[in-house]
Amino acid sequence: MLVGLLFLFPPLGDFPRNLSYDLAFLLRPGADVSEVVVVSMDEYSHGQLAQSPGVEWHRLLHARLIEELHRQGVRAIVFDVLIVDPWANKSVSANATEILTNRFGFTPEDLAPDAVDRILSRAVGEAAAGGLPVVWTSITDPAGRGEKWNAPDRILGTNVLFGNVQFPDQPGRTFRRHNADTAPPSLAWVAADVLGKAPKAGVMNRWINYYGPPRTFEYLPYAKVFEEANTQATLTNRVVFVGREPVIGGDGRTDSDEHPTPYTLWKRTETPGVEIQATAFLNLFRTEWLELVSPWLQFALVVAFGSLAGAGLARMRPWIAARVAFGGMLLCAAAGIGVTWASGHWFSWMTLAGVQLPVALAWSVFANTKRVYREKAVLEESLATARSRQAPGSTTITSQPTAIPIPLRRIPVSGEPAPPDIPDHTMVRRIGRGAYGEVWLARDIIGTHHAVKVVHRSAFSSESPYLREFRGVQKFTPISRQHPGLVQVLHVGRNEQAGYFYCIMEIGDDARTGQDIHPDSYVPLTLSHQLDQQRFLLPAACINLGIALAEALEFLHQRRLIHRDIKPSNILYVQGAPKFADVGLVTDLVTGSGREATYLGTEGFIAPEGPGTAAADVFSLGKLLYEASMGRDRQRFPELPTDLEEMPDQELLLELNPIILKACEAHVGERYQTAADLARDLKALKPEGR
Repeated sequence: MLVGLLFLFPPLGDFPRNLSYDLAFLLRPGADVSEVVVVSMDEYSHGQLAQSPGVEWHRLLHARLIEELHRQGVRAIVFDVLIVDPWANKSVSANATEILTNRFGFTPEDLAPDAVDRILSRAVGEAAAGGLPVVWTSITDPAGRGEKWNAPDRILGTNVLFGNVQFPDQPGRTFRRHNADTAPPSLAWVAADVLGKAPKAGVMNRWINYYGPPRTFEYLPYAKVFEEANTQATLTNRVVFVGREPVIGGDGRTDSDEHPTPYTLWKRTETPGVEIQATAFLNLFRTEWLELVSPWLQFALVVAFGSLAGAGLARMRPWIAARVAFGGMLLCAAAGIGVTWASGHWFSWMTLAGVQLPVALAWSVFANTKRVYREKAVLEESLATARSRQAPGSTTITSQPTAIPIPLRRIPVSGEPAPPDIPDHTMVRRIGRGAYGEVWLARDIIGTHHAVKVVHRSAFSSESPYLREFRGVQKFTPISRQHPGLVQVLHVGRNEQAGYFYCIMEIGDDARTGQDIHPDSYVPLTLSHQLDQQRFLLPAACINLGIALAEALEFLHQRRLIHRDIKPSNILYVQGAPKFADVGLVTDLVTGSGREATYLGTEGFIAPEGPGTAAADVFSLGKLLYEASMGRDRQRFPELPTDLEEMPDQELLLELNPIILKACEAHVGERYQTAADLARDLKALKPEGR
């Protein structure tokens, strides 16, 4: 905001302000400028009338031009031609003298130095008497003269009108603003005033509204006004501006009155000064100039935009902030240019787009860098603390590809509740408990260990969740033994008198010994337990995990069932293979948005549109893969790890990231629609032999 305010004032503010003005003309709508025609003192006319380059044109030619234009019925004549000194002692070539006498009928007495200005003054007076105003150029503070301005009425008499031809100085000779001087008023203002269309004089905030690139106006060579009999149709009832075009002299130098405009800044061309004068006149004549908005409005825009950009981008990750900033620049440009041509008012939108947004983006990068380093420091401190507290007797997982030390957590045997009565099974001890039941380690009559999930009716405040849990097991059990990615349910029973049902399932691996089960120390190996110990899986192991779970999920979906509670704690390893467990939330697949399904699951893993569809399960699996691969909580999605550069196989991890992003797309139409689609992309990424 403060930087933007600095760029509201010169000299810092000149460049973005002028650039905002110039760029608007890249998209300027077309305009009709048929009221004006330019009679050009060009190369062709120089040759035809034998005028010498770099020398003032003979004033008797101007007298004949006024007479001819008067005859053809023009509305006004505006000369962008400077007359400073009396004609006396002006040099005239023999060819020019011959043309003036033979072609234009002047006598030798007319060519006398003291007669030339008198004849031109008479032509101006006769035109004025006939209702044709003639406006001539004046200049302010001519070099070497102590006068405020040089007015042609000293030479041409009081019948001539005159106006200041100079515009306010601009960098690079580019004229952008109207002349607001009132002594004398501008040439364009005098021309509009004599035609009864002049606005209030002396206003400072008028900017030139250019109608197009050079030669937007119709040009007619000076000499052709006398040559063509049909020019009357071209000139009748139009305002004629007379001025110079570039002429190459005998020494090879160009005599020109040209200046840059917004249309020529990007090209190697310039616009004749007479066309700029005609443009300024037509602006005033039609009330079509541009106005810069008030300083207070610019101040309010800069303050509001700076505050919004600074506070908003600083809250975004750098790559998101860069996209938003680029989009903001385009919106500023579109708004600035659109407002200019819709209302005739403009503002320095480049201060917003080219100054404030880059500063806000740089601040966003700086703020995020500080935040990343702060998070990294906290993470390093947490890891150091965790290592210092590691049990001396810790062991490691040997059945997984990422062998990182794991301090095992043993569930105490004392204080356990009385075991439920399960036929043909001995309940050894409870090994887990959740919102929908408890899990026991059990041994059957032949000594095989199983996991028994028991769900008590008394654990629920109503019958509904109890029955829902039973229906989930009921739907899942028949297909559980048909796919290696699903935990097998071996038997389901119900004890109506005691008020519970149970399901007997295959036992998961022990976190330390695999399928070698030791009841007193058994800790089931879940993905959640694994991530607690080693934070993340290697990218290759994560890809294998994703393929296995996506294929199991697709198998479930093909049978019109959904899981609804996919998370690391519900992924159980059995003989080293990951499987979906805790199937109480399994229910029928629904079509449409998925809102028909009961809104159950775990916060952060539930899709924005709610559970109940295959795409919603894919979303949950994507969040699971995010936690497994990045070692970050699902609520931090889509942030990358602060220590990414130190992680192994980071190139493969960065290739896996777009797949995870697509699986977790908030908009369901941009997400993987099936688990099979997710599995296909994971297989394509899987490194050969890993």
